[in-house]
Amino acid sequence: MYLILDTGMRISDICNLELQDIDFKTRAFILPAHKNKNRKLRIITLSIHVVKLLLEPVT
Repeated sequence: MYLILDTGMRISDICNLELQDIDFKTRAFILPAHKNKNRKLRIITLSIHVVKLLLEPVT
């Protein structure tokens, strides 16, 4: 939910995410054109809070 609220990404784009699409150093998702609905490269920045949540281990 935080990811949707922070980025405004479509649910289908989030479902298509892979680990190599996330750049934790620059705090961004790099979504290639073939994974997007509009077929354009998208770079989506993330807040520090969401990055911390993504890096938390799942219990």
